[in-house]
Amino acid sequence: MQLSNLSLWRSFLLFSFLAYFNIANAQHSKNLLHDSTFQKLEAQVQRNEHLTNTRQQFEKLKVQAISASDDVSLARSLYNLMQIRDVQTTDSMYFQNSAFMDTLIESRNSSALLKAILHLMRAQRISGFDQRYNPFNPATYRRPELKYDYAAMSIAEREASINSDLEVALRYNVKNIPITKLSWLVPNMEMLPSDASFEDIVRSERIVWLYRSSTSDSTLAAFREWRAA
Repeated sequence: MQLSNLSLWRSFLLFSFLAYFNIANAQHSKNLLHDSTFQKLEAQVQRNEHLTNTRQQFEKLKVQAISASDDVSLARSLYNLMQIRDVQTTDSMYFQNSAFMDTLIESRNSSALLKAILHLMRAQRISGFDQRYNPFNPATYRRPELKYDYAAMSIAEREASINSDLEVALRYNVKNIPITKLSWLVPNMEMLPSDASFEDIVRSERIVWLYRSSTSDSTLAAFREWRAA
C-alpha cells in the first residue's frame, strides 16, 4: 500500500513538473513576440549581420506568431524574412521573394487583419520595384512561373495593382492596433501623429506613392482626402 502511494506521489510530482514546464515554455514563447525582440533582429538585418542566425530567429517568431494567432507579428516576421532573402539572393528574385503575399492574400485561412497588412505590403513592394529598377531591363525580373508576374506588366498595370491593394487595405477597416506595433510598415514615422491608425498608414502610403508617380494635383487631392477622413 505504501509503495502504491509512493508511486502515485511520484507520478503527481512528475505531472506537476511537466505542467509547469509547458506553461513556462509557452510564456517564454509569447514573450519573444515583443517589439524589443523584433527591433534587435531588424537592426541586424539593416546592418547585414549574422543573417543566417537572424533568419532562423525570424522563422521561430513566425511559428510562434501563428501559434499565438498574432497576425501583426506574423506579417512582421514574413516581412523581415523577405528582406533577408533580398540580401541573400540576386535582384532578379525580387518578386519571387515576395510571392508569399499573393498566396496568403488568396488563402481562406488568412484573417482579415493579416490580409489588410499584406495588401499594404504588396502595394509597397510593387511600388518599390518601379522606384528601384526602372533604369534596368525589367525582363530580367520576370517570373512566368508565378501566379502574378508583376515584372511582365506595364507600368500602368502595376500602378492599377498598387491602387487596388491600397483601397482593399482600407476596406478591411482595421481598428485598435497601436501605431507602435505597425511602425515597421512606415518608412517615415515622423509623417504620422502618435495616435495614428492603420488607415492613416495606408493613406500616407498612397500620398507618397502618388507623389512619386503622379501629378501634384493628385497628391494634393489624396492629402485633402486623408485630412478629411
